[in-house]
Amino acid sequence: MGLLHASILNTLPNVELNALCDKGALIRKFCKKVLDKVRVVDDVEKLSDLNLDVAYVTTPIPSHFIVMETLYSRRIARNVFVEKTLASSFDEAKKLCELAQSFGGLNMVGYMKRFAVTFRKAKDLLNQDVLGDVVCGGFAQPIREGYAREIYLLSSGAFMSLYAANNIAKAIRRLSRRGETGLAGVICNSSGDEQFEKRVLSEFAQTGSGNASGRSRTKV
Repeated sequence: MGLLHASILNTLPNVELNALCDKGALIRKFCKKVLDKVRVVDDVEKLSDLNLDVAYVTTPIPSHFIVMETLYSRRIARNVFVEKTLASSFDEAKKLCELAQSFGGLNMVGYMKRFAVTFRKAKDLLNQDVLGDVVCGGFAQPIREGYAREIYLLSSGAFMSLYAANNIAKAIRRLSRRGETGLAGVICNSSGDEQFEKRVLSEFAQTGSGNASGRSRTKV
């Protein structure tokens, strides 16, 4: 979820992504490769010298309280966005509300999708009838019956799109029969920051499940 927000923020005008904090070594390694000039750390307290305007908290719900309490008490950021749900209990949520009020910043719980770049782009495509008739599922049977030969995935560089593309790529690998069907390529449909998304999709096609057939390539 944090990577999704990072990719969205990276496309917004007048927004500079300064740092990303994650406990996972693999995530940090990936972020260092695709996020230029962004500090990647493993402890939120290591962000205290950046004078951040706003912090996004997208960790698992049980950790929301301790992370947000640290942000406020260490004065790392006074404006905070936190993914739903706010906290694990009413008491923790009440305490966080009191801390937010005492610091006087703007605080938001992430229930709203209307202004997300990826959702706005999807709405535009649906309104313009670019995609034709949108249906749910149905790609498995043509693979099983041998009708499909080359399969292309259309994805943006947003991490939620990559998550979906990765699941589809794994399904293609599982459903393919005797190597007759495979993932032939990943097509980049940029949702904003084209240069950033090209790098992310190229990395995905070469090292992730996007390389399910062993011959996947990125087409922009």
